[in-house]
Amino acid sequence: MRSKYKRIADDIKKQHKFLDSLEKALRKREDAMALFTESKALRCAMDFSNYLNSREYQGTLKFDHHEQKLDIIVNPSKSREGKEAKDLKSLSGGERSFSTVSFLLALWSIVECPILFLDEFDVFMDQINRSIAMDLILSAAKEKLNGQYVFLTPQEMGSINPDQYVKMFKMPDPKRAIDLLSSNQENEEN
Repeated sequence: MRSKYKRIADDIKKQHKFLDSLEKALRKREDAMALFTESKALRCAMDFSNYLNSREYQGTLKFDHHEQKLDIIVNPSKSREGKEAKDLKSLSGGERSFSTVSFLLALWSIVECPILFLDEFDVFMDQINRSIAMDLILSAAKEKLNGQYVFLTPQEMGSINPDQYVKMFKMPDPKRAIDLLSSNQENEEN
């Protein structure tokens, strides 16, 4: 009976040691994950600020990993320095679109994904913001040649020059019901 008790007691001690080593390993992994998360957030925030700066905007990303919350603050002009920055809801359509593109590019810089799509990102942008955003997007895409980028836009892309990295495909204009009616009427008249 004593030998059985001793063997069970030894097994329990071994299990406690094993659990302690697992807890230490888990804490070490959690610390590494926290460091990794903070470094990715810092890189994303720095890239976001740099992309905004190309349009002379200022902005910050405020990550709260504990609350799983992100605040995006943008000040659309350096001339407004010292004035209160705005969240995205209070920006004009073009400012919001450019800020969103800057945020997406910053996210893409920390995410490894082989295919990235962006649809109608420039719909609310004025020509200046659109031109700067396209230059940013294309230069970011050319820096990461290990992925494929697909951009869909209803806007004219005449200012973009295709090259070995940039291919452009233009879809035919949609056939609208009014166009079909007028062509049918023309055919009936002839």
